[in-house]
Amino acid sequence: MKKWEDSFTKDILDNGYELFTNDQVLEAVRCDNGYEAVVRDTKDYRVMIETEFGEVAAMHCDCTYASEGAHCKHMAAALFALTESVAETFRDPWQFENTELYALVQGARENELRDFIYELACADRNLANRLWLRFFKGESIEELRPLERSLNALCKKYLGLEQFIPYWDVKDFCEEVEQFYNENFEALMVREHYGSAFDFTAMVYTKLCQIEIDDSDGDIDFVAQDCAEGWMKILPHINDEAEERRMHHWFMNRLGGEMLDYLEDYVFDVFMKWNWKPALLAESMKTVDWLIRSATQERLDYWLETYVVCRVQLMERMELPREAIEAYQKKYWRFSGIRNTAISLKIKYGEMDAAIGMINESMEMDRDDPDKIDEYQRVLVWLYEKLSRPEALKKILAEMLVGEDFVNLEDFKKLKALCGEVEWHELREEILKGVDYDHNLRDLYEEEGLCERLLESIRTQGDLFDLDYYEKTLKAGCPEATLELYAELLKAMVKKAANRRKYQQIVDYLRKMQDYPGGPEKVRVLTADWRLRYAKRRALMEELEAL
Repeated sequence: MKKWEDSFTKDILDNGYELFTNDQVLEAVRCDNGYEAVVRDTKDYRVMIETEFGEVAAMHCDCTYASEGAHCKHMAAALFALTESVAETFRDPWQFENTELYALVQGARENELRDFIYELACADRNLANRLWLRFFKGESIEELRPLERSLNALCKKYLGLEQFIPYWDVKDFCEEVEQFYNENFEALMVREHYGSAFDFTAMVYTKLCQIEIDDSDGDIDFVAQDCAEGWMKILPHINDEAEERRMHHWFMNRLGGEMLDYLEDYVFDVFMKWNWKPALLAESMKTVDWLIRSATQERLDYWLETYVVCRVQLMERMELPREAIEAYQKKYWRFSGIRNTAISLKIKYGEMDAAIGMINESMEMDRDDPDKIDEYQRVLVWLYEKLSRPEALKKILAEMLVGEDFVNLEDFKKLKALCGEVEWHELREEILKGVDYDHNLRDLYEEEGLCERLLESIRTQGDLFDLDYYEKTLKAGCPEATLELYAELLKAMVKKAANRRKYQQIVDYLRKMQDYPGGPEKVRVLTADWRLRYAKRRALMEELEAL
């Protein structure tokens, strides 16, 4: 049985679990269409769980709550019992049906079975596709025609009379296309029909580009990403030069159209990532040059930096003279992506000071872009560490951390190691002053051994999970205050607890508290108060007895 818990509210599920753990499921047996159980509550209730193909299909109980069509705690209790029991002693009826089905198929006449499969496939397009992919001999366009018809039918179902897929249908449409693509792509790959797999992927991608759709949430990107990943799986298997050239031309022809295609990123990414043969690399560079020369202004506004960066990468892969590469970089120096390729080239040739100079120049040129500044600073940190320049490293780390609302813990440690004690205390307080995220601040408190501040942060903004997370540090630094905070949080927890699982968690915390100095006495006082205050909570009393 799978995911039956989703049929219940949390409270009903908790109450059902309590009945189960209290051994109130008296009987659970298999019947013709599922399982029957007897659950004891205020009286004995009979529960019926119907299953179909190994999953819960329907539930019935003769209690008042279930008579109104709701799923009750008795059903949940029975399912908890069955979930535990089926794995040990019961077998689901569908397992027996599978055995009987196998015997039935084996006994059928071959010609009757063929006619029956043909009849089913004519009525079920998905089954027809599976038959094509499983039994079609050879690899050709004929293999893709049924898939194309299925894809067109799928799109037609969602497009409607307006030939447009509205926002509220997009998620279902994309999920269905994604499932259709992945299932059939894997079938083609298993049969090693790599050319057909490529064309099938191109077919799905092209259809995504053609349809009119309100994809405000970007769901179609998930399918496009699957297509890109599919191409990257196919290309390593292509050993035929003519076939690789055909695929290369397909990518080139998809680039640089008159209209800006928002899915073109995926095609361009695969086009540039793949390690094409040298002759095809030269064609790739001609294509990029053509894109730069002939693209519309709209396309250049969006793509020009990407094009020129890729052009430099192609020049490097083709091992063109360094002077030619640097001259081309200077022509488009205004783009940060180009400057990054120049910095990488300087580092590659060991010209570290020249790289540092370019980074400082780029930080000034991109001073209004915090993300780019962060990237440049990261490279400087790496360079200063590699060159063993502690003062320069300390300066850049301080610039990175002071005033930041989120501080990288590793950078924090590096900076501390570079400072004297007095200098560090002053710098540390400047850094802590700017941090605006509670968990980040607590990590820094823990690193510095500031237990009182850490505990106060948890008291005002945290919970038991946070207290557990930092317990090792807090127990070593301020055990008495930590014990008091555990007691305070458990008092609030026990007020709201309403099932045995919560009570068991509370008792686990009480056991933990007993390991603290003064812990046994604190636990004794707490439990004595609860025994008086919550005497009617039978499950709580039983759990406290087990303490």
